[in-house]
Amino acid sequence: MSKLKEKWSSPVHNCDLCLTSIFEYGEFLDAKTIYGPWGLICPKCASSSVSVNGVEKEMTVGIGQIYKLDDEGDWAKVGDLNGQPYRRTKES
Repeated sequence: MSKLKEKWSSPVHNCDLCLTSIFEYGEFLDAKTIYGPWGLICPKCASSSVSVNGVEKEMTVGIGQIYKLDDEGDWAKVGDLNGQPYRRTKES
């Protein structure tokens, strides 16, 4: 019996942080940000850090899922952050 892929079912448009089209990367994160709310975040923003009160912090807090555009044009879940910061791969 094959395992069904988990797929994103809502519309995907732009990164909630930089407003770049998610389609430009073919990958996004549905993740909690250091600011509190969750968002659809492009790989560039997710792998960046910001200064908060003089301390460099990762943009995401390690809670969320990673989705990639598959050959069928669906956004398939490919991983979880599992408490770890997102690290952008060369393909992203």
